[in-house]
Amino acid sequence: MSNESNETYYNFEDYCRFRNIFEGLYEKSFDENIIQTFISNNKIEDELERQRFIYDCRKIQIYLKHVNTDDLCNNTKCCQYINYFLNDKISSILYKNKDNIFQLFMSYMQHDNKINTHMCVNKILKIDDDIQKKIKELYELYDLYEVIIGRVKFLNNNPSLCDTFNDFITTFNKVVEKNDPTKSSYLFNELKNLKCKIENDGWFSHSTCGSYLKTSWTNKNIEHYTKTCETEGKAMKLPETADGLREHQNTGHGGEIENGSAKANNLRPIMPISLVIIVGGTTLLFMYKVLEKYI
Repeated sequence: MSNESNETYYNFEDYCRFRNIFEGLYEKSFDENIIQTFISNNKIEDELERQRFIYDCRKIQIYLKHVNTDDLCNNTKCCQYINYFLNDKISSILYKNKDNIFQLFMSYMQHDNKINTHMCVNKILKIDDDIQKKIKELYELYDLYEVIIGRVKFLNNNPSLCDTFNDFITTFNKVVEKNDPTKSSYLFNELKNLKCKIENDGWFSHSTCGSYLKTSWTNKNIEHYTKTCETEGKAMKLPETADGLREHQNTGHGGEIENGSAKANNLRPIMPISLVIIVGGTTLLFMYKVLEKYI
């Protein structure tokens, strides 16, 4: 893939949906024999590279089997994530011969009779390095934004949340400023949608730091992403996962809801635990993103 299209980038909701499906699947239903047979006929000399390849093949097999049987792949959106995953993994330092490894992945998917009839197999493409970098930068913004959403529920007008949002906007601005909108119109469309989603959120528009944060967005290339917001009026919310995990987290504490907010006496006991989870989750996400570059 050397040119962008309307299928190059996920929007925030679709990215979170398919990422959560992919990362939430457990390695309990894969056929190891198929992978091992393929490996035995296609030698990978480096042992670490070989083990990484086997692990990634397992993830591919499990995901494609799941989205095929779960009726989640009635369009090509499910294919975008596996395409992104493959290109992202191939770009890691562990895989030395990038083109050769990509062809091995393609050959494996054709070889594996558990998945070789899946429509995604014929839609996997080698993504241009520059485009892949832009996709990764956008999805990292999505990851950061999702962390912020989780913190809003518990921290609300806490100054630390304003600092976190300011850091997010700084990262957002760097993506806007480093890319050419005339060559990345689809990227800027998703940046626009993300910015609109944030600014239309009730917390952002009514918080003590909202007015300050509104002035923090970069003015560079502003004409390319400050258009009529498609998300106007939509409240910010956590995307649904495949297994309903977040719904369980939101309702499983037994707290009653009055006027759209939890009763204070039900919220107090879980606040310390929730804050620990959020802070810990933020730290783990950061560590994961750093380590991911090396695996």
